[in-house]
Amino acid sequence: MATSCSGNVANEPTPIEIHPPEVFEIDGTNWQREDSLGKSDTKLLSRYYEKNPSMIDSPLFKGAPTVYHGTKNRRRFYWIGGTATEPIWVCVHFENGAFQLQDGQGNPYQNKP
Repeated sequence: MATSCSGNVANEPTPIEIHPPEVFEIDGTNWQREDSLGKSDTKLLSRYYEKNPSMIDSPLFKGAPTVYHGTKNRRRFYWIGGTATEPIWVCVHFENGAFQLQDGQGNPYQNKP
């Protein structure tokens, strides 16, 4: 008599992979991914860190961000970390001369339900 070895493979969580899209839309605004940080992006992030010095050494801001440009001088800088099954992200959003820090879990490139 043969025995089967089903194990617990089905119970293992599937890793969530988040690939930054070329373009996405949130709340009616289209965002275009940039290949790298430009001079104006670097200046904006420097201004953000000047206004928020406690964020400079934050583990949330490890590595280079994924940069998106929107219309009317809007910018989004994303850092994604966490585990493979629970992505955690932070975003520095710049619009109308002001910065806003956003964060969450899961895929940051889609509208929230």
